Amino acid sequence: MPGMEINRKYLKVSGPIIILFIGLSCTFNPFFKDENIEAVKISGQIGLADNVSPEGVYVWLEGFNISETTDMDGNFSMTLPSPEAQGLGSDFSGKLAIFFYLANYGIDSTIILFANGRLLKDQSSIDNNGHIIDKTILNNLVNIETLIEPEIIDFKENNTFHITIILKAFQETVSVGSLRELLPPGSGFVRTGLIIEPFDNPNANTIFIDRPESFLWNDVLFANTEQTWVLNISVNPDAFTRGGYRVIPYILVRQDGIPESLINSISSHINEFCADYLQLPMKRIDGSFEVQAVGK
Repeated sequence: MPGMEINRKYLKVSGPIIILFIGLSCTFNPFFKDENIEAVKISGQIGLADNVSPEGVYVWLEGFNISETTDMDGNFSMTLPSPEAQGLGSDFSGKLAIFFYLANYGIDSTIILFANGRLLKDQSSIDNNGHIIDKTILNNLVNIETLIEPEIIDFKENNTFHITIILKAFQETVSVGSLRELLPPGSGFVRTGLIIEPFDNPNANTIFIDRPESFLWNDVLFANTEQTWVLNISVNPDAFTRGGYRVIPYILVRQDGIPESLINSISSHINEFCADYLQLPMKRIDGSFEVQAVGK
């Protein structure tokens, strides 16, 4: 019948048309044209509001889970993996945040657009070379300075240190966590949680000073006021060798908006009182001392 013949011709033609349409939909995106897409590096510059050296700011791109740290001038550059190597898939289109993190500065981020797994040109935050246009400035939350006496020690004569930790907040309120141990009723508490790290003797051990019943406690600091913590500690001279050591207090600065994946990209144990804590990006003024003699 003529009608049936026409229908068969229609079926023969409609198959290729549908397949061609599907094929185009997988490779062509009307919102992100290919000429606007280029796989490049992402770069930028970070500064600190208090004019401290911006070296060591942790830069992390979510989704891709890649990171870099800034150089002494606050510059960074990270290379995006090829679309085939991206965990998000080569067809990912959307926005991701690149975060800038120091533990005692307010975290900040910039939104970056991607199309088909590649960096999108012509966006307001980034130029066609992948450089973030505006310099990012991080604001200080709290200063942490450690002083130690004596700065030169002869363990044949003395094994006791007097340590002063000075904290100054720059926001309305800042919550910080540290370790303390309660003394017998009516006697208050003692602070603990110190890391003594060698800096000029690769064979020396890092020493962790804690107390058996210590626990994590949060203190609240108020803007433009200082808190001073004093610790008197006696150490085992046999744990030390000659050379220089820095004293690092175990302090956690609380702030909202830090992705858990960012923390885990450094270490899942970075907020614990262990060696991983030393990887936490933070600007401190650490105390230091030199051991000139050991043993009796």
